[in-house]
Amino acid sequence: MGWIQVQESNKAIWNFTKQEPIGRGVGQAFHANPSIGPIDLLINGLRLVKGLSFHERSLIFALPEGGCQIDVFSKGVWVASNEVTVEKDNDFFLAITGTMQEVDVFICPSGSLVPQGEAVARFVHLAPEIGSLDVSVHKGDVVFPGLTYLSVTAPLPLTPFSVNLEARQAGTKNILVSMPDACFERDTAYLVCILGAEVVFLKEK
Repeated sequence: MGWIQVQESNKAIWNFTKQEPIGRGVGQAFHANPSIGPIDLLINGLRLVKGLSFHERSLIFALPEGGCQIDVFSKGVWVASNEVTVEKDNDFFLAITGTMQEVDVFICPSGSLVPQGEAVARFVHLAPEIGSLDVSVHKGDVVFPGLTYLSVTAPLPLTPFSVNLEARQAGTKNILVSMPDACFERDTAYLVCILGAEVVFLKEK
């Protein structure tokens, strides 16, 4: 068990943020389902992400204002869908997770505000095989109790430093995932994605 940091993958077909007028929403996709192969994402029928592999995060892509239909394909076969309503200048984080039998598309707002000189972290539960979690400091207090699958916490302000964190089975001392020496940089917002046996730290844009 452990934690990793993920680099962006150049799997966005069009980087609309450089080609379209300012004012659209934007999104980034993260592949968090080890049971399926590389995926394509279609937004309102237009393929914007191609061949995204497990643990990869796409480049930023544009989302048109209004209703957006998000369809996920693996090996040319549809596997999941979700919808989101986009307003001007909204930022979204999309995670493709779940199992081979049931693929889920999790969507939440991105772009957390960071106090000057500080860091913030939000914890995202993307592990379908484990139940509710308590996010806590190692051998310390619970910070976020009862985090359920496909949910995200409120931002946690942090002084930039390394800290030992863990995710416990809710209501118990049973540690399911350890995050030793988790490092948070100054003026940076993080999405801490709990995938099960591992945790992925993503910097928000």
